[in-house]
Amino acid sequence: MAAYQATKILNKFRESESGQLLLEILIAVSILAFIAIAISQVLGVSFQSSKVGGQRTVALGVAQEEMEAVRAIAKESWNNIYGVGKGVANKYHISNSAADCGTQRWCLVAGQSSETFNGLLYTKYIYIDNVSRTGGDIDSTYSAPNDDPLTQKVSVAVSWQGGSIDIYEYFTRARNSSAGQTNWTTSGQATNPTSGETASFNSAYSSDDGNIDTATAGSIKLK
Repeated sequence: MAAYQATKILNKFRESESGQLLLEILIAVSILAFIAIAISQVLGVSFQSSKVGGQRTVALGVAQEEMEAVRAIAKESWNNIYGVGKGVANKYHISNSAADCGTQRWCLVAGQSSETFNGLLYTKYIYIDNVSRTGGDIDSTYSAPNDDPLTQKVSVAVSWQGGSIDIYEYFTRARNSSAGQTNWTTSGQATNPTSGETASFNSAYSSDDGNIDTATAGSIKLK
């Protein structure tokens, strides 16, 4: 009888131990599943962030390439950017076709353009704004009375499915040829950029009216 009771108790202990072990296994599996889900979510966010970051890097490269092209266009002739319509409503893109640019290597053409990189379409356009200065500093808001014709704000916008960027730079006319006048009494002595804001700078004064002194070449004095 005592042996039977001992065997019965031992079997119950084994059943209890087996049940406890199964419970521990279930708990461990649940914990591992929870950790796996958390890791997959973190990796998913990381991959998505990396993907978006890569797309933004491509877009920034496209924008900077467009900006460099505009810089070359402005260097060739300031009026290439000064003489176009201003503001974001006037969108332009870069072209190097003879049909658009004539003898120029690059030029601005109305409208936006698109390119595909890594299977993703990027749309881009350029717009230009006039700039004004007060006390030598660029105004945050344009003021026509303080217009600075030697400075232009060039902006490049790039968009793609899932994002967009907009960069800008201030271009100055420091490297472009400027108007010059060596004789104020003889017409046609002006050194004049081809067109634009100084296109009318090619006139002369008469030395016979007695009101000016032109004795020094390249200068004019009122008497």
